[in-house]
Amino acid sequence: MAEPTDDTASIFPLRVRGLGFHAGGRAVLDGVDLDLANDGITMVLGPNGAGKSVLLRLLCGLLTPTAGEIRWADGGRPDGRVTMVFQQPMVLRTTVLDNVALALKPQGVARSERRRRAAGC
Repeated sequence: MAEPTDDTASIFPLRVRGLGFHAGGRAVLDGVDLDLANDGITMVLGPNGAGKSVLLRLLCGLLTPTAGEIRWADGGRPDGRVTMVFQQPMVLRTTVLDNVALALKPQGVARSERRRRAAGC
C-alpha cells in the first residue's frame, strides 16, 4: 500500500485505484476506484455476489489485492477507523481480536500475522 503523493490526502484519507481480486479462477472485483472522505460514514450496497464483503476485507487488510492499490493518507494501515460487520455472525468464545483474526486462518496466514492484521481493523 503506497502513500498518496498529491495534496488531496487530507480530503481523501483513503483512495483505491484499479483494485482487483481473483478467487477460484474468476474475477471477484475488477478495476474498483474509490475515494473516501474524512468525517463520513460509507455504506456499501449491492446484490449477492457483487463483491461487497471482499472489498471490505481488502480495505481492512484481511485479504491481499491481486491488482491495483489501496492508499491510506498516512501511508499506514487502518487504525480502528475502519469497521466491518460480517454477514454471518459467528462469535467464538475467544477475544474479539481472535474472532476477527480467524478470517485469515483458511488462507494459511500465521497466527501472529493474523493478530497483527486484525489489530489494524
